[in-house]
Amino acid sequence: MKAKKAKLNFMFLLILAVLLIMIYFQVAKKEVIMQRSFAQETIQPHIDEETGEKYITYEDFGATSKEGYDNYQVIKDTHDYANQNNIAVRATLSCYHIYKIDDISPIFIETNTNWNQAKFIIHDEEIAGKKTKDYPIFQINAKEEGKTITDKEILKNIIINKNTKNIEQLAGNGNCLCIAYNENKMQYKRSGSLQNAGRAQQDIFKIDEEGNVLNELVWDFEEITKIILIPIPDETLIIENGNFQTNLPNDRAEQESGYFNRNIICYRSNTILKNINHILNDEEAIGGPYYGFLRLQRASNIKIAECELVAHKYEKVSNYDLIIENTINTEINKVTCKNIEDSHRWGITGSNYTKDITYKNCILNRIDAHCGVHNLNIENCQIGICGITVQGSGELNISNTTNSGRSAFINLRDDYGSSWNGNINIKDCTLKETQFPRIIHFKIIHDKDGQLHDYGYDLYLPNIKIDGLTIEDNNIPAENENIYIYDNNKNFTGIENGDIRNNYILPKNITIENYQTTTGRKLKLFSNQFYDNLEEVGITLSMPLTDGEVEDYQIEKDTIKNISGNTTKTEFIQKLGSNEAYNIARGEKTLLDKDIIATGDTLETKTGKRYTLIVTGDITKDGQVNIKDVVKLRRYLVLKNNLDATELIAADTNLDEKDVTIKDLVKLRKIVLEKE
Repeated sequence: MKAKKAKLNFMFLLILAVLLIMIYFQVAKKEVIMQRSFAQETIQPHIDEETGEKYITYEDFGATSKEGYDNYQVIKDTHDYANQNNIAVRATLSCYHIYKIDDISPIFIETNTNWNQAKFIIHDEEIAGKKTKDYPIFQINAKEEGKTITDKEILKNIIINKNTKNIEQLAGNGNCLCIAYNENKMQYKRSGSLQNAGRAQQDIFKIDEEGNVLNELVWDFEEITKIILIPIPDETLIIENGNFQTNLPNDRAEQESGYFNRNIICYRSNTILKNINHILNDEEAIGGPYYGFLRLQRASNIKIAECELVAHKYEKVSNYDLIIENTINTEINKVTCKNIEDSHRWGITGSNYTKDITYKNCILNRIDAHCGVHNLNIENCQIGICGITVQGSGELNISNTTNSGRSAFINLRDDYGSSWNGNINIKDCTLKETQFPRIIHFKIIHDKDGQLHDYGYDLYLPNIKIDGLTIEDNNIPAENENIYIYDNNKNFTGIENGDIRNNYILPKNITIENYQTTTGRKLKLFSNQFYDNLEEVGITLSMPLTDGEVEDYQIEKDTIKNISGNTTKTEFIQKLGSNEAYNIARGEKTLLDKDIIATGDTLETKTGKRYTLIVTGDITKDGQVNIKDVVKLRRYLVLKNNLDATELIAADTNLDEKDVTIKDLVKLRKIVLEKE
């Protein structure tokens, strides 16, 4: 009986267990079905009382701030629903944790999103070996898809070169971003330790409905093998007010595993990214490497504003927080990072194939362009220790900017040929604490066979225009007497292929105005000796005088003082030591080489700047310093009314720039006696 009873009890318990398991799985199945169908339900949107905007929240789909809970799927469901129904998205919690450990699909954003200063913690601590590290967290997309043209019959009739204004074969596609390729020609064939075979020739530009080309073209194409057309939406999309923290990988071996792309990537034109900030859980740690927390790709008319990003520490591999590739008309305004003077941090930015990009009001440790930028503006910025490093073409305009790059004001990237095909314009800028005497640094790379490395394009030294540049040169070694506009750190006579013209197409125009150095070093055109006759090589140099001392002369604003009596025009110009041609006149008459300089004569540069010449002691304005000047100065000391403005400057013989006194008369008598 006991055995039979025990057997019945066992059977009862077994049946009960089976029933409980069935109930559990039914409930679980129901919950899974509910979770999967939740995004398909009709959600009543919220309505902003002030703007009337309709929006949904992550909390509508079950988001929570609980640590350990992965909000990835509910955030994705929220945006999927918003994208389908064209509704904005807002965050209402203070914090969201995102793990996204095994899923590679991004969260697609296609509608306005306001994160309302919420903090998003991206957990990368334990993703070693996971594919998810190669994919973004958020991906901003346009609703309309692009298309690729590979039909040879269409492409063979398309002509693209620097003079192309219209491509009729592309008309009828609306406003598009266009990328044209010649996959049979390689360019940007990198030299150095990261040498590679280059990339297919490509040019990026906008077209309108009629096929009009809306941007300058950089390259002449021998053939077109592919064209990508990406529609440009009419409406502006706004993504704003998010604070993101990346918890870096625990495993330092991740330095060897390739770039992380756990980021926000934007593929949509006409988008504003505003007040999006990024920090690390430990900014002193080396983790990653990361390929841009904010990344722009194949888009135009993008604005990034009021964001603070991270300059990462690094060990072996580059580590970026802002990447810009294949973009046109990009504005980066009030974007900052900390630690801009820390040499252990990688440059915050990197870019490839960009056009018409503007940085303004930024504080960044570097601005960098790898595979070419065409037209770059830098306005009202502070650039840190990694400096400005570029390769490209068009106009590079830098104004009201302080650069702490130390090696040069501009580095032309030697791994891509140290080339800029166009103009570099510098206005009212400062190069801080430079350690090397140069403004533009370039480097000529030769391969092991002694031949110039083939980058896939001609190399150019840029035209330069400087109007206002202060160089803090206290840290330059004393043996470096000059600061050079172009410097490649080696004697031109030592270049393997001889004349630099074998390597570069030389600049045509060089204009230098209003520069000053802390120590008074002179500004020279090229390091060491270049060409004695610049006209012979087609270079036009305009280098007006700047404040300071030239030999014995003092140049102050619009006057040149301390010229000795009986100085001829030829002697005067030789002492100035500049290559520029001047016009020196007395009234309407141009002086001849043998004529003597007199107080009141004028010097005019090619750029139209005028200087009044002052011969010390030449109060009578005849170029001589003699007893007549002594008599006239005595009369002034008694009457105080017989000298005009230029005569008063000439009478300041002790050069103290104070009122003319008996001390100046004593000095004048001494000058006359020495001449006698």
